[in-house]
Amino acid sequence: MVRDLAQPCLSAVVLGAGGVTVLSVGLQSGDGTLPLHADKEAVLECRFILDEGETIEELVWVREGRLLHSSNQAQDPGVEVSDFYNITNPDRNSSGVYSCTVRTQQGGDDTGKFELLVIDILSNKFFSDLNEKNCTYVLSFKTPYAYPRGSAFCGIWIPETQTENGTWLEPPPQRMGSDPMGASFRRSTPASKLSYSSERGDFNEAMDSEGRIQFSLVEKKIRVVDTPRTSSLKCTFGYYSPTGRYYPASSIESKSNVVGYNSSCLEQVPKKYITRGVSLQFSNYVRDCYGKIHKSWASEDLTATLRCDKSLEYKVLVCKDDVWQLQVHDILVKEYDNFLEEFVESCTSQHDEDDDDSGSSVALSASLGALSLVASLRRLRAL
Repeated sequence: MVRDLAQPCLSAVVLGAGGVTVLSVGLQSGDGTLPLHADKEAVLECRFILDEGETIEELVWVREGRLLHSSNQAQDPGVEVSDFYNITNPDRNSSGVYSCTVRTQQGGDDTGKFELLVIDILSNKFFSDLNEKNCTYVLSFKTPYAYPRGSAFCGIWIPETQTENGTWLEPPPQRMGSDPMGASFRRSTPASKLSYSSERGDFNEAMDSEGRIQFSLVEKKIRVVDTPRTSSLKCTFGYYSPTGRYYPASSIESKSNVVGYNSSCLEQVPKKYITRGVSLQFSNYVRDCYGKIHKSWASEDLTATLRCDKSLEYKVLVCKDDVWQLQVHDILVKEYDNFLEEFVESCTSQHDEDDDDSGSSVALSASLGALSLVASLRRLRAL
């Protein structure tokens, strides 16, 4: 039996059913990528377990059909054990599919495969400048020089609440029959650029004398679209192996409050209470680049404070479970029209009284001014 064990097999093993079982094959440390200039030696590990009564006849390491190493060291049955193969001074040619085959004297055998991708990186430093301006992300981005030819992608990332998962607003393009980073690709038009991908030739490319390639973007723009959840600009850089497996090497993310959490309360703002002498102020909110109000965080309640313009009186409304409720001390009251009608009426009366007083003052000032003018004219005539 031959299995691809690029990722460790974590499923339970039923002994006595099919003989020896290879549990996993892979690098002793790290994922499927091996950066050069960082490791002088790579160690592959083959984890396996013998069935009761089995003895090893041969354990064989093979790469791309070429025998690398074989051994027949005795191992105890029923216990998980490991065999190791050292790759001394790995280079680019060390990439490939490695297999570990265990055969027993009782006729059992099992094989696990592992794909190793050797990466030659000149510098592992990324340059990025990601910012937001006028509902548009402006980005400068540069990858290190690397071999094999990597894959770079920048786009709008919409995370799921309280998890590390998410989706691309416009997913990266598929390559070699695999789709490791998102759903099927939808090409954007120049008027509504939503992503940049090296697979589409959107990045500038430069090659050094060793054949390592660097991708760069300078002052490119991605339009921010109105989405119902917090979004961010995310740039990724990674590699596709010859068999189509994608290995992410780095991810740079620019958090953004341009788009916030929607709330049905925002569509039910108690505007009927905003009248002469009453103003409305929100808290726990952000205003996006389109001018719309959103909750700052999904876990916080949106609040609206009604204030009297001519006094220090105010009332606080809290949007709890998408319903506006009046806060009275430590209690939230759902039926609050009577309370607010009296409050609004009081604020309006104060406002109108101040307007009447202001009008009387203006009239009195005008009368006094006219009398002063008449007196001045009389004095001029007397002269």
